[in-house]
Amino acid sequence: MNQPFVPEDFIVPDAIVTDRFQIRLLVTADLALDYEAYMTSIDHVQTCFDPNESPWPTKDFSVRDAMADLCYCEWEHYKRMSFSYGVFSLDGTRELGCIYLHQTWKPDCDTQLFVWARQSELESGFEDELFAFAKDWVNRDWPSMRVTCPGRDDSWDMCARPLLVPKDFIVPESVEFDGLNIRLATMDDFVADYQAYMSNIDHIRGVFGPNEIDWPSPDITPHLALANLGWCEWEHAQRSSFSYGVMTSDNTRELGRLYVNPTAKAGYDAEIYSWVVKDEYDKGLDKKLHDFARSWLEQAWPFERVAFPGREVSWDAWAAVPEA
Repeated sequence: MNQPFVPEDFIVPDAIVTDRFQIRLLVTADLALDYEAYMTSIDHVQTCFDPNESPWPTKDFSVRDAMADLCYCEWEHYKRMSFSYGVFSLDGTRELGCIYLHQTWKPDCDTQLFVWARQSELESGFEDELFAFAKDWVNRDWPSMRVTCPGRDDSWDMCARPLLVPKDFIVPESVEFDGLNIRLATMDDFVADYQAYMSNIDHIRGVFGPNEIDWPSPDITPHLALANLGWCEWEHAQRSSFSYGVMTSDNTRELGRLYVNPTAKAGYDAEIYSWVVKDEYDKGLDKKLHDFARSWLEQAWPFERVAFPGREVSWDAWAAVPEA
C-alpha cells in the first residue's frame, strides 16, 4: 500500500476555519494540545478505532509515543499517503478532536474516514456534528473518492489492516551481521541516519523502484528526517513494517538500511528492500547484506515467501504480479 491516494496536482488543504472551530494538518508542534486531548478522553477515543487492534490510546501511552505518532502524521502528509487533521477551538488553544483520512484495505474504496471528539464535547453532540462536517467536506472539496467510515457505515472487519507478522511473534530488535549491528531504527538514530542517506542521494535513489524517485530527496529537511524516523517507530509499534539501521558495532555510523515491508502482491508475505552507502557498496557490503537478509528472513521470521523487488525479480516483472 503506502502509495499516494490523491492526484499529484491536488492541493491538500492545510487548514479550514468555520464559525465553530478550525481544523489543520497535525504537526509535531501540536504535541501538547494533541496529547492532552486524547489522554483526557481515553475510554471514548478507544471506541472510535478498530476493537480488534491494539487499543489506542492507552493509559501508559508516553509523550515519546505521542511524538512518534505526530511524526508519523507529518511524514504521511509529506508522502501524501494519509492526512490527519486536528480540530481546534477558534483561538487555537484547545484541541476538540481529530479527523483522519487514511488509506483503506477495503477493496472497493479509496480512503477511510475516522473522527473522534474529546470526552467533554460529547454531551453537546459535537462528535456527530464533526462527522457530518467531515463527510460533507470530503465529498465536496476532495477529489472524487470512494470513502468508507469503519465503525459507522461499514464494519471494522471489512476495513481491517492486515498485520505483517502475527501478534505472538517476537520481532527481533537487533541482530549481529559481519561485525555490524542491524537494529530497529528509532528517533534516536536521527543524526546517523540523516547523514547516511543525504550524503548518498544519487547512489540510493530508486531503491524502492523506478516510480519512487523522490527519496532520498535534497529537499528533506532535518525536521522531515526526524518525522521519517518517528514514522518508523510508529510502524514498528503497529507491527505494520520494520525498518532496520545497519550500524557499525559502536553504533556511531549508519552504513545502510534494511526494510521489511508489507505487500499486496499475491503469493508473497513481505517485500524486502535494502541499501548501503556508496563507499561500503564498493567494498561488497550490499551483496553481503542481501545474502544475510535472505537467510535471516527464512530462518527467524514467520514468512513463507518474501520478495526482493529490483534484485531477485525485475521491476517490470514485479509490477506484473497480481494483487491478492
